[in-house]
Amino acid sequence: MPSDTEDKNLTTDENGLEHHILHVYDSDAVNTAPKTEKELLKLYQNNTYLLYQYISHQVSYFLYGLNNEIRAMFGHLADYRTTNDCMKRELDKAYGHFRRTNLDAFKILCDEYDKTFSKIIKKQYKYDLRNAETQDYLKEFGNLYFSAKSKYLETQQQERVGSDSEVHNIVAIYHNAAKEYINLKKLYVDNKKQIRKIKFKTNVEKVLDTIILLISIFVALVGYLIKV
Repeated sequence: MPSDTEDKNLTTDENGLEHHILHVYDSDAVNTAPKTEKELLKLYQNNTYLLYQYISHQVSYFLYGLNNEIRAMFGHLADYRTTNDCMKRELDKAYGHFRRTNLDAFKILCDEYDKTFSKIIKKQYKYDLRNAETQDYLKEFGNLYFSAKSKYLETQQQERVGSDSEVHNIVAIYHNAAKEYINLKKLYVDNKKQIRKIKFKTNVEKVLDTIILLISIFVALVGYLIKV
């Protein structure tokens, strides 16, 4: 995400994709290996497809890694349909790429939001956001940001080499971290109009103060030169 346009993608979610990630996405189902191709495709359609759509709206670069995992998943499913031997192995490979797609998607989401909000939080502390509309905003924003970041760092530490499926549901842990960042984004978007008004007013006041200071210096200098 770019700079103060760094928040240009942080807009209201009109497609309901955030609702899907927060309330519909089923990390337990995603973490459970399917028994048939139909089950895997249903998992993809009900969970991952909308997650992918959401992320594609939030990042400014091509999602090569995710696209490659999805391509590999469907490639193994094609082999699953046409191969008489080792069909279970092809389904397992397809599921492995499917699961990795979900993990990488949540990592991208967390990374992008963390980079964006780490910049925003530094800028926001330059302004007085304690007016009636945003009185508790800055405190709530800070608490949410550090909660989200802590969860994301803990998640990265808990992820082990390999699939992790036999250790714990790392998909659910990444999902929880991503939800924290989405809630942070929603808080920011809900207050963005008021924040911009405060920033504009503060910046105008700074410009006026600078102009007044320069005029004062100029008048004092002219007065001094006249006396001389």
